[in-house]
Amino acid sequence: MGNKDEIVNYCEMMCATHDDVKVFTFGIGDGCDADLVKRAAKAGRGSDSIIGDGNSKELKVKVINALRKASDPAL
Repeated sequence: MGNKDEIVNYCEMMCATHDDVKVFTFGIGDGCDADLVKRAAKAGRGSDSIIGDGNSKELKVKVINALRKASDPAL
């Protein structure tokens, strides 16, 4: 809410000062802040995933995909 920009700026700063840092974000539930989830991932050179309410199978798939991406070396 009030500190969205602070969170996004922190993700950006961490990635700017640490080449091996990536931020992968997950928004879980229909009420998640999709804007924050997307902006933080973009700032953190990672990816975002939004998972709807009651969709645990989709959550598992997206977490596994994020782990695969996280293990790839940063270019």
